[in-house]
Amino acid sequence: GKCHLMNMTRQEAERLLQEPLKAFTSHTITSVPTLLKFADSMVDAEFGYDREEYDDGISALALPIQTFASDNYALAVSMPSKLFAERLPDLRAALRQAQRGIENALGIT
Repeated sequence: GKCHLMNMTRQEAERLLQEPLKAFTSHTITSVPTLLKFADSMVDAEFGYDREEYDDGISALALPIQTFASDNYALAVSMPSKLFAERLPDLRAALRQAQRGIENALGIT
């Protein structure tokens, strides 16, 4: 979700998000301003993270996919949280490679 928010204007995101946001776990961000702040900070970091926000014991890493259309796509990998930190460098590399492959196939890069 945060990767999709990264590709929206602030106004688009605010129109889409209505408080209170549904809490799936105790880690879910339920405040629209807080969620938008996280999405804004990800623009510089590029990767989006989900640390047990949707499902207890599951973490995810995501990257936006650029297209020529105005569509909003992202590519994500999720796995058990207990394995996430140790595999994060490999996950970042694999996700970046997949992102580039998809964007190359679309003629973006």
